[in-house]
Amino acid sequence: MSGLIYRALIGAGQTTLGYKEALKRCRSGWKVLDVGTGDGFALLRNKDLIVESNLSIVCLEPDALAAKLLAREIAKEGLENQIKVRVEYLSHASLSEYDCCLCITTLVVFPSKLHLVPI
Repeated sequence: MSGLIYRALIGAGQTTLGYKEALKRCRSGWKVLDVGTGDGFALLRNKDLIVESNLSIVCLEPDALAAKLLAREIAKEGLENQIKVRVEYLSHASLSEYDCCLCITTLVVFPSKLHLVPI
């Protein structure tokens, strides 16, 4: 439900474009952490870019229902080998294992030593 409200009020186009611009900056084969993926509507609209770049994406989504919808959509798109879903919040320890961390329209408190690059 929150995904529908978000798309109606904010618009999925902006978020989809945000993902596209961020994913284009990822190098082939990178392991990407996506914080606050929601139901994945905007991320999965960039399926071709994800596949072409051979990205491995871990989606952190604290909302269990949104994560369940996301996992279902990932399976429908046949991306289970490239995109994994975790129902959890961001932890400082988890950042070191990724090449890139995406936070598209997500407000998160980050550790002070983390450098964020705007797109």
